[in-house]
Amino acid sequence: MYIRNLRKIISVCLLAAGLGVSAQKVYNIYPIPQEQVRTEGSCRFTPTVTVVAEKGIDEPTKARAAEVLREHGLKAVFAKKAANGNAAIYLGVNGSKGVADKMARKLALKRDIFGNNKFDRHILSLTAAGGLASLVVLGENTNAVFFGLASLEQMLDNGTENLPCATIYDYADIKDRGVIEGYYGMPYSVEVTKDLLHFMMRYKMNSYMYGAKSDAYHSQYWDKPYPATLTGEQKSMGCFTAGNMREICKVSAATKVNFIWAIHPGKAFTGKDDNVIDRIMGKFELMHGLGVRQFAVFVDDVGVPTDAPTLALNAKRLTGLQNAMDKKWNYKGAVPADTLKPLHFVPQLYAYGWEKPQTRVNFYKALSNTPHKTQVYITGEQVWTVPNNRDLDVVETDFGRGVAWWWNYPCNDNADACTFPADMYSNFVDMPEIDGNSTLPKSLGHCASLLSNPMQQGEIAKIPLFSVADYAWNNSGFNSVESWKAALPAVIGRKDYAKALQNIIPYLRVNDPEKLGAMIDAYKNGGDAAQLKSVLRDIERNCAALGGLKFSSIKAQSLFYDDIRPWLLKLEATAKVADELIDIAAMPKGDAAKKARYEAAAAKAKALGEAPEFSVLALEGMGGGIGKQVYNVQFAKKHLTPFVAYLLEKAK
Repeated sequence: MYIRNLRKIISVCLLAAGLGVSAQKVYNIYPIPQEQVRTEGSCRFTPTVTVVAEKGIDEPTKARAAEVLREHGLKAVFAKKAANGNAAIYLGVNGSKGVADKMARKLALKRDIFGNNKFDRHILSLTAAGGLASLVVLGENTNAVFFGLASLEQMLDNGTENLPCATIYDYADIKDRGVIEGYYGMPYSVEVTKDLLHFMMRYKMNSYMYGAKSDAYHSQYWDKPYPATLTGEQKSMGCFTAGNMREICKVSAATKVNFIWAIHPGKAFTGKDDNVIDRIMGKFELMHGLGVRQFAVFVDDVGVPTDAPTLALNAKRLTGLQNAMDKKWNYKGAVPADTLKPLHFVPQLYAYGWEKPQTRVNFYKALSNTPHKTQVYITGEQVWTVPNNRDLDVVETDFGRGVAWWWNYPCNDNADACTFPADMYSNFVDMPEIDGNSTLPKSLGHCASLLSNPMQQGEIAKIPLFSVADYAWNNSGFNSVESWKAALPAVIGRKDYAKALQNIIPYLRVNDPEKLGAMIDAYKNGGDAAQLKSVLRDIERNCAALGGLKFSSIKAQSLFYDDIRPWLLKLEATAKVADELIDIAAMPKGDAAKKARYEAAAAKAKALGEAPEFSVLALEGMGGGIGKQVYNVQFAKKHLTPFVAYLLEKAK
């Protein structure tokens, strides 16, 4: 069972009676809609809701409408027209002349959003018909209607009675929004992957590119089929079976999140083997049989070719592969369900700052004549660069067309012991390779795709991914702190858990709060320890409260606990040790009990850096060089952790 967003307190901007229309925020929806308009009246949903879907609305969208209603205790009944006594939902496509399109005309809804150069454009209009809810969701296509239902889901989180009437005009600033599982580390489990797909659906992300570096069947055995069963060692390395991949593809289809399977042939892509395209196509055929309908080729981290013949071969084979895919699956008369979306490509030079300007120009110009529908990715000037228009302009000038952004955020494969669950701009400060002064532009308008390469802990990663989704949908409406605050209940599913999580995250940061540092300094200078001890005990209580996640019957909550457990347990233990050492330090030197208490506390302090429950497993390497590594988790490096070391000396 997936957690739906359990927020019950929705910010509602109510008008004074008789004032007509307002452009203020009506519902607290994420990603933030482009425009909300409060209209006259309020309405309620009945226990049974009639859903009228036009011909152009596909089955996953209809199923999504039924799911949203069911989550809120309502039953969907599909019919050709509204039923007396029932609230009604009309689903349709702009310009179809179907029932939803006609309803939109009757309501005089403006249609100008369908003429702008944006993506997943839709209108959601909630009106009252004799007090009953009448909802029109009109999209540029069925997928856009699907995203509109994500807004409805959050509207209904406020209840089904006395809902303010409103119209939402909405669209995405960036076409492809989502996740690229391309880090060095343990691949996400099947359970985590499926949970992420549902989470992405709920927050209007539409792309999941799978290219886990430590998946041997992505890299080392790139042309071999996924196995039917796994050995014990393969399971310990996070390997997938063919059946696992088929299962993920089914969830991908239901959630309308494109599952893009990536192959990593490495140097073979530009090697001497003239059959390399046939070998890649052979693997693609196997994956197509499992349900994959979009593919990617990764040739990152294997050296950057600079000579003209290799650059030409790189482009020739990319073109040849796209053409082979089209010939195989996208021919005239092909069954639509079997056709493929365009190929995605991560080139050898994905961080253009690695090479001199002329070498960079030569590289991208060599790729410029590849099929324009093939999507090419960069990470900016450097590997960890925050998306910006300057870097897009540099590459696009050389390449001759738009590029996509592989965003190494909140990736922690260069800091395996750390986690980044804070707001986006705080995470930038904590992440070792990111300029802490970075901000996102108010418009990233010519970025074709923005995919986030997340942490190895997929459930914790949902917190920053929520804000990635928020930004990618509405660049100018993004607010880092507000988005983070909204992410916590969306991820954790209960207000009490969300509050406890919000309270401890500042101490899970690499750079823990300056306020704590000030308290520590005051204590060192002879000040009262009472306030400091109160903070430590608050940490202990909040950590203990979050321990309840372990026993949750809701899968997403127990998975979240599995991810955060080492950090949670160590933070709680660190706070307890510090609390105890403060008391010991206050004891007179001649106190007979002091030595025993100190030795016990010192042993606990030593265990903080050694105990297995405070460690996390990571995989290092790619291809045939993948190995396991265990890391003792880290946090609060600035104040709390050094404070424990200080207390150990002071309390002797």
